[in-house]
Formats: sequence, structure tokens, C-alpha cells
Amino acid sequence: MIEEQPSSQPSQAGINFMLIKGETADGKKFRPSDWCDRLHSTLRALDADEYEECVEYVHLVNSNGSKGVLIDCLLETFNPMLFKFFMTFVNSNNLIIISFSKEHWESQQNRS
Repeated sequence: MIEEQPSSQPSQAGINFMLIKGETADGKKFRPSDWCDRLHSTLRALDADEYEECVEYVHLVNSNGSKGVLIDCLLETFNPMLFKFFMTFVNSNNLIIISFSKEHWESQQNRS
């Protein structure tokens, strides 16, 4: 479970991870319920080398009882087009994104 911090822009110093939540900015639950599985499955469209390169940067997670997609911001360096795809998906669907540091992520993992 990830304790939320105020949202930030991914490009800000100290931001290493982004959590795409299944909730819209107006507080509604995002549908369909398997949205994060579908979003994560877009990685399968990559060729084998790209897939191996990118799969370590995109993870399905559970945050406060809700599924989400965790993106390591290094993805932007390794595959800018895929990173842009995820950010476009977030913006197009008015989803909430939580940005946080590596230190915050590690402290939350140690609590589990």
C-alpha cells in the first residue's frame, strides 16, 4: 500500500515514480474495472527487445485497495513514445496520478 503524497509533475527533481490511479479527478471510479490490466497489456505490442527493456518500468500495483499502474520515470528515457502513450491515456481519461520519490517508494515497501 502506498501512502499518497501531493501530486507533482514527473519532470520535477526527486520524482522517480508515478502511480496512475483508477480514479478520475472528479472522484469517480474509472471503468472498466480491468482498465489497469488492459493498459499494462499494451506492453505486449512491443517487440521482444523493447518489451524486455520496458517491462521493468511498468508494474501493476494495489494502492489503498485499488489497482493501479506504477511507472518508473526512467521509462521516459528508455522509451519516450511509450511514456507519452501512458501520459496521454492519463490526460485523456482525466485520471489521478501520484508522483513520488524513490525514497518514499522504498519506505512504503519496507512497511509492507
